[in-house]
Amino acid sequence: MSSSRRTTMSAASLLLVLAASVGCASNQVPAEVPPASQPGSPVTSASAPPATPTPSATDEPADERTAEEILDDISAEVDTASLVMIYTEENDPNKLLGRPNGYTSKIAFADSRINQDEADRLKVEKDAIERGGSIEVFPDEEGAQARADYIQSVQKGGVFGSEYDYVKGGILVRVTGDLTPKQAKEYEAALD
Repeated sequence: MSSSRRTTMSAASLLLVLAASVGCASNQVPAEVPPASQPGSPVTSASAPPATPTPSATDEPADERTAEEILDDISAEVDTASLVMIYTEENDPNKLLGRPNGYTSKIAFADSRINQDEADRLKVEKDAIERGGSIEVFPDEEGAQARADYIQSVQKGGVFGSEYDYVKGGILVRVTGDLTPKQAKEYEAALD
């Protein structure tokens, strides 16, 4: 095979590859590619139909309630829970409220089964998880679960106490580990 024929075939092959690449990159499918023997022939293309997003089987509508509203619902079943603090962007100790990958609302609650006088004597902050818990609301379940996983990984060593974490949709309910498992499960049941 002569070198000029190989060059022509290589050029034609390159044109085909480029035409296919351009068609894929622009979301268009080439309808016709000119034969290599007819340089300069026009290429026509048809637009591919737009992709239709398919809903994921795990997609749930976002819970539009605030952490305070969720506590109101929970405390109807767990009457030992009471609101202690509604966090703002300014006083959130974790600096996650309203920030990227953070929660959209957060509250702290007390549980009257925890000895609050003892907590005062130990100088436990009024809004500390040890006094009851907190509720953090994320835009989606992935964010809530990631936060719960992070908290549990930090607490594995036992240095920072313990807590129960319950996730439902974008809601994370954090409950003090000072409650018995049976008592803490009341919060989980109230989420349903």
